[in-house]
Amino acid sequence: GLIDDSKRVEWETLQNEKQAIHVIPPHEAVLIRKHKPDRIMSSRFVITEKQEDQTRRVKSRWCLRGHHDPDLAQKILAGKCHSPTLSQLSRSLILQLIVSNKWILGLGDIKGAFLEANVLEQALQNPVYAELPPGGVPGVKPGSLVQILGNVYGANDAPANWYHEFDKVATSVGFTKSKFDSCLYLCFDSEGQLQGVLGAHVDDTITGGDGEAYRSAIAQLKARFPFRKWRTGSGEFLGTQYCQ
Repeated sequence: GLIDDSKRVEWETLQNEKQAIHVIPPHEAVLIRKHKPDRIMSSRFVITEKQEDQTRRVKSRWCLRGHHDPDLAQKILAGKCHSPTLSQLSRSLILQLIVSNKWILGLGDIKGAFLEANVLEQALQNPVYAELPPGGVPGVKPGSLVQILGNVYGANDAPANWYHEFDKVATSVGFTKSKFDSCLYLCFDSEGQLQGVLGAHVDDTITGGDGEAYRSAIAQLKARFPFRKWRTGSGEFLGTQYCQ
């Protein structure tokens, strides 16, 4: 029913749209299980029911089980297992700037954000595989293995990889990262006048501004990342409802 349909949608996104995984058929998977058992993680589906604008939808997210990561110790030592998020103080600062400058509040939600970070090179250098989740995947033969090619949810360094990708894009399109908070960005025009502000909390963004430099920066951000929804003037951000 709805759950199987949502699993198919997730698998289609991972396999075909984002090319973040490669399914290895059972006869080949046997050899990997025999020769590289230490490179195989377990996985599961996280299934949630989303209530949005009087509609209800079921969402399935395929996740690796991070405690089985064969490279966990190295990732911890390299500092790859943590990533910054927007502080409460920065959120208040953004809202105050929007109010003081009479800017319009903009709220964005990036679809499948983690998968936007390109980790293919390191994935091919040091291959990691995953077993199918309990109950399997509709349309995938039992006994198959999944090779991880993208920044899949549940990988211990996935949040850090995503943050670095967003930060690289935000600073390249015209935002300046604040020294105060790694997830707070300001936009200035050529004369140094503040034109806008942007906050990022994993895949949720909060912003406001006006002027050519700001509008150009936001347009490029929207062109690079697939925002599932973009709300102006009101909406939810990190569990709080805002209305301008």
